[in-house]
Amino acid sequence: MQGLLRYNSGIKLFMGKLPVSRIAQLREKAGLTQRELALKVGVTETTIRNYEKGRSVLEWIERIIRLCDALQCEPADLIEYIEAELVGEKTN
Repeated sequence: MQGLLRYNSGIKLFMGKLPVSRIAQLREKAGLTQRELALKVGVTETTIRNYEKGRSVLEWIERIIRLCDALQCEPADLIEYIEAELVGEKTN
């Protein structure tokens, strides 16, 4: 992809800019603590802290953004929820 460069630490720069997590800012705007967000998302507080510090999540988020841009869709469009009993039927 044009504009992507690899930074010394392995983080990719896009158009000369370093990605920074906005998760903490969005969480605070929503009036949630890390614990409350963790419960809503189904992860640990440590995971939320890591997300907020940009550990192990920024590259994944960037891939989702690029995927959605390419497919002209929203992240929620990427998955479908089906009835659990249909899972075995679809894989057979």
